[in-house]
Amino acid sequence: MSLDNEQWYAAGWAEELDAGPLTRRIAGRMITVERLSSRRVLAWSGDTEKVRIVLKNRLIWVKFGWALEGEQSEIPDFDCLDLTNDYTFTEGGVNWLDVSCDLFLNNLLDLQNFEKERPQSLFSGVAKLKPLSARYEAGRLRIDCLSSRSTPDFLFIITRAVRSDNPVDYWANVRFETASNMFVDSGISAPDEPRSTGKRLSSVHIVVPETERSCWYFWMFFRDYSKDAEELTSLLERSYQKTILFRAEMLKDRFSDSTDHLDYVDAIQA
Repeated sequence: MSLDNEQWYAAGWAEELDAGPLTRRIAGRMITVERLSSRRVLAWSGDTEKVRIVLKNRLIWVKFGWALEGEQSEIPDFDCLDLTNDYTFTEGGVNWLDVSCDLFLNNLLDLQNFEKERPQSLFSGVAKLKPLSARYEAGRLRIDCLSSRSTPDFLFIITRAVRSDNPVDYWANVRFETASNMFVDSGISAPDEPRSTGKRLSSVHIVVPETERSCWYFWMFFRDYSKDAEELTSLLERSYQKTILFRAEMLKDRFSDSTDHLDYVDAIQA
């Protein structure tokens, strides 16, 4: 992923501003974001570059350079993150990763990768799903997947949505706002039963370059079952954090040689 001025980047979660000014390197630029009031937020760059900022769907979005008319329509839509009455949310996850944005993003989406080494890797359950359709809608790629009468995914088991020995219909509809901004609407239901009778555990995943060799990963899960069980929310957060760090270390070890790393990134972009 090139470091350019042509797109909006997520710089963090709006809730992070409650603790004071937030300083973070995004796409090679060091920026600081500060909340001045409930309605006013200011962002500036140490490189004296113009920084535009918008708070949308609980996320901080920034873009470098001068604004154009109607440009905010290019910001990805994650309206699901505002449905706080319908779902229980994890805290907004923030991980700095010592691997390139392209490398981590490719392995986040390459669902079969490392499956043998660690069955509960990122989206391990999604790897078992059968794609039903792939299409573009309003410039967004959407992939709908389903696995009928299958073993429940690890994340549904640890959050006690279902017992591990109960077969379920497991679906995951993946929407790519851009290559690095992804919404996964996933859930389970009893075999052959309508999805409306099932349980949802959905998530948002955003990978942003810090430099050409490091990145930020912002994520959040939300569910519509056991909504008052705070211990399940904490368990989900801890389990997923461990998985992220495991994957990042594996990538770093596997592609520690700079030449191998660049060859790999060139290959996945080809």
